[in-house]
Amino acid sequence: VAETKSETELIEAIEENLLTILQQAFATETPALVQAAHILKQAPQIWVAGEFTSFTLAQLFAQRMQTVGFPAIAFQPGIMESASAIAAMQSGDALLGIAMGQPGVDTGYAMKLAREKGVTTLCLCHASTILPAREADIVLTAKVSSPISFASFNALLALSSILVEAISTYKAEGTATKFTTLQEGIGQLLSLRADTEEYEIAPH
Repeated sequence: VAETKSETELIEAIEENLLTILQQAFATETPALVQAAHILKQAPQIWVAGEFTSFTLAQLFAQRMQTVGFPAIAFQPGIMESASAIAAMQSGDALLGIAMGQPGVDTGYAMKLAREKGVTTLCLCHASTILPAREADIVLTAKVSSPISFASFNALLALSSILVEAISTYKAEGTATKFTTLQEGIGQLLSLRADTEEYEIAPH
């Protein structure tokens, strides 16, 4: 019983902490969210960069953008990766750099070079003092403090989700069509699985 109570208190503390961080973020970041959505919906090409765990969020953001009909490419900044991506960028494109609880130095370098090419740079991060934020035209920040020993990125995930949903409304009809087509494709694949004999999938 004591252990259950302790776990309950921990979950409640995490929930309360997230609500506090989100309230703070909504109070300060809404204007930046509006600006970011406006820029991304108009960009001919969206690039999303992130290192380590931030790359996972970059991939997720890019995939969600693709799903709703926006051209988006995620890359993990490094010497070759950044050079290749920047070479393909055009003036008017948008680059979103994501840095969750880390300096994101290589992301900052990529943003600096992209900015010099006329690419609009945005940053989703935990602190406005890190290099990617200093190289961004628009910065979205949220605290990563947590009642546990690990940093919490829930607020940053929430901000990225809000951004995706806001952008999706600009292609509402196309988004609905894409989701319908996606569901039809899933149905067809499930039918194929149901009708395929096991030996055809993995012959012995």
